[in-house]
Parts: sequence; C-alpha cells; structure tokens
Amino acid sequence: MKKHILSLLFGVLSACAFAGGRFYVSTTGSDANDGKSWATAFADVQTAINAAASVATDESPSEVWIAKGTYQHGSSLSMKNNVAIYGGFAGSENSLEERAIGNETILYGQNSYNVIRNDYTMSNPLTSSAKLDAVTVSNGESGIYNNYSSPTD
Repeated sequence: MKKHILSLLFGVLSACAFAGGRFYVSTTGSDANDGKSWATAFADVQTAINAAASVATDESPSEVWIAKGTYQHGSSLSMKNNVAIYGGFAGSENSLEERAIGNETILYGQNSYNVIRNDYTMSNPLTSSAKLDAVTVSNGESGIYNNYSSPTD
C-alpha cells in the first residue's frame, strides 16, 4: 500500500512538473496523427508548434521535440510564446538528456523564404518564453527574421 501511494504521488508530481503539452515531429510522421508520441508524431513542424501553443500557458509551457532529418514547410515557420522547440532526437527518447550528437535536425528554407519569421508587434511581442535548441536553420532567404521578438536559443 505504501509503495502504491508513493508511485501515485510520483506520477502526480511528474505531471505537475510538466503540465503543458509535448508534441513530436518525425520525417515519418503524419499530420493526421495527434503528435503526442514518437509513434504518432506529426510530419510538419508548424503543425506541432501550433498544437503546442494551443495548450501552453505562462505557468505550463509546451515543448516540440523534432527527430533528426530535414524539414521543409513551404513557407516561413513562426515561433510561439511559451513553446520550446528542441531538435537532435533519434526518435525514441523520453528525456532531453537522451539526445545524442549526430542527430541533426534541419529546418530547410528552399532558398526562397525566411526559415523562421517571427513578425510580432510592440503590443504583442514574442518573448524569451519561446525557445529554439539544437536545430540547424539552412538555405533560407535569410535564416531567422525577428521583429518585436526575442526568443532564446
């Protein structure tokens, strides 16, 4: 009984530690999926960012985990407040610490648009609550465009 209560308490505390959403992206994913596990990962990075933003709050930020590979969106991606975007996954990890060197995640701009375009306003800026980590931005008209935006990396 004591062991059961401790397990239950640990589960509740773990859920409280990360109450926002975590969404997964993989080159083998599908946007018909829910993005809530590696097995049901999205294919499109912006789809995952938007899903994460829909459940993120200041108190419960969300995460997007992107597996290794090259991702083309067809237009500029846009970061969102309270959403951390992490690349560098093999596609089976359960924690950030499990990422390994060599799992390069590339956001590819097809030489025709900003790979990431954070075009916000003074009254509604992108804050440092938006994070980009272990992602390579490549072959865009420009890499990352920030207007009234101060994401962290």
